[in-house]
Amino acid sequence: MNIVKMNLYRFFKMKAVYVFMLITTLLVAFIVVDGRATTPEEMQLYQEMEEENGGNVGVAVGIVNSFNLDDITAEFISSSMLLVFIAIFMSIFFNKERSKGYLKNLSSCTNKRNYLFLSKLPVVVIFVLLLFVSVWIGALLTCDKVITCTISELVIYNVVELIIHIAFGVFICMLNELCRSSISLVLGIVAAVAAPTAILSGVMHLIPGLAKLSAICNFFTATLVPQVCLNGTIESAVALPIIVGVAVILAGIYAVIGLLSINKRDLF
Repeated sequence: MNIVKMNLYRFFKMKAVYVFMLITTLLVAFIVVDGRATTPEEMQLYQEMEEENGGNVGVAVGIVNSFNLDDITAEFISSSMLLVFIAIFMSIFFNKERSKGYLKNLSSCTNKRNYLFLSKLPVVVIFVLLLFVSVWIGALLTCDKVITCTISELVIYNVVELIIHIAFGVFICMLNELCRSSISLVLGIVAAVAAPTAILSGVMHLIPGLAKLSAICNFFTATLVPQVCLNGTIESAVALPIIVGVAVILAGIYAVIGLLSINKRDLF
């Protein structure tokens, strides 16, 4: 419990927490303000691009037709931008732990190494929650105070996305424990934009017999984020409980790998 308190103390003392919250709020506000400034000609061009690309031409294009609270928050959360922020912040948090000598002060806890890793999970949960709050603050400040879906659908959407983002945060914790260097930051950002998944899916499509198995790429943590929709379904038609189950199982796997790593290696 003392280790958890220490990590939470460090967390709330870090300026990076409030910087990321501010950036998130400003980005959401900028998207709305920029969308309101769109001319009729640009709107027509966006609509044509959207039709040509099957309705998927990016966050900015996807929201210019609507400034409702639910649409704006959903578009931003599904853009994977928050995943990038989680990857950057948690890498900073881990690196500071080593560079500032916090681990040296905990060297006597070698028989309780599990707690050194598990104590960071509350930090992940709180940081993700703060990012979601920042998204809503930015939307509330600039959007029309209108919700087109039901409250239950909106709550379910945010809870499911919250779980997926927390699972990704656990993945970043595992990555930092395995790498223990600045390379974890790069790998985390690459994972956040789902680049490895896209490459793997492309390779599987090129190999005879593996094309049908490429659907498994939809169940990696970062690729779950854009699939969840406000109406309680996802593009791949898989039930939301399965998505939540996959996210929880992945988070458990990441945690186990992180625990195995910290128990098998030196602390520093």
